[in-house]
Amino acid sequence: MASEIEKQSHFNIYYEELQSLYQKKQSFQSMVNSFAQTYLNRGEQVEAEQVEELKQKHLATTYLLEESALFTCLAEEGWQVFVYPGSIKTFEEISEGLHPEVPLPLKKMIWVSLRLNKRNAKSGNEK
Repeated sequence: MASEIEKQSHFNIYYEELQSLYQKKQSFQSMVNSFAQTYLNRGEQVEAEQVEELKQKHLATTYLLEESALFTCLAEEGWQVFVYPGSIKTFEEISEGLHPEVPLPLKKMIWVSLRLNKRNAKSGNEK
C-alpha cells in the first residue's frame, strides 16, 4: 500500500528532493504545473475564486510530487516497469530522459502507457 511506502525513510528524502527540484528547475516546474492543470481540468469546469484555484493547483502539484516519490521508492525496490491505463505525460517525459535531474531510480523507470480505444456502444435496435 502507498501508505506503507510513505513510512519508509527514502520516501521523505525523495519527496524533499523532488520539491527542491520543483523550486529550482524551471523545466521541471513547468512539467509539474502542466500536469496539475491537466489534472484539474479533467472534471467538470466549475468557476472558482482565484484563492480556491491556487489551493487546488497546490494540491495537484503536491499529489504529483508525492506520487513521484512513491514511484521512486518502488523503482528503487526493483519495481521498474509501470503500466498505466491511459497516459500521464509527466512520467512519459521522465522515462524518456527529459528531466535528468530527478532521482536516479525514477530516471531508470520504464513507463508503459496503455492507449484505450473507446468503442461506441450500440443498442440492440441499431444495425
